[in-house]
Amino acid sequence: MVKMLYQFEEFKSAIIHDYIFSLLFTVLGAGGIIMNIKRSIDAGDEKVSFSNPFYGPSNEDIDSVKEVFKTKQAMSKDHTITKDELMSEIAGKENVLNFLIARGIVVRKKNTYYFNEENERNPIKRALKITGITFGIVILVIFIIAIIFA
Repeated sequence: MVKMLYQFEEFKSAIIHDYIFSLLFTVLGAGGIIMNIKRSIDAGDEKVSFSNPFYGPSNEDIDSVKEVFKTKQAMSKDHTITKDELMSEIAGKENVLNFLIARGIVVRKKNTYYFNEENERNPIKRALKITGITFGIVILVIFIIAIIFA
């Protein structure tokens, strides 16, 4: 049924136009939101928040995990800590580690970990990286679907 529809040039053209418009409006919409957030941050608006303050570990828990990385000197790509070493040091705070990994503050490199201070200080960079990866995956999926049904 779908293959029969794709035989008509008019139908294919309409689908491609819809894809292009939806991607264009998605990019423009996301760009507008990011611009407004950046403008608010530059203006010093303290209401801007990238995470829900009621979700996640306390600052003390985060600092205690960060301290483990500092004492083990695992603060860069070149100096990492193994998972076993890390788990023995942060027993009971695995949820804090998972929170930091999900936000890109703690980075996993070949089954070892390090604390990325640049990502900790720059939440916009983290958000843009995650958005870029997500957008890339969506584009890839749309491209694959377009190829399959072409």
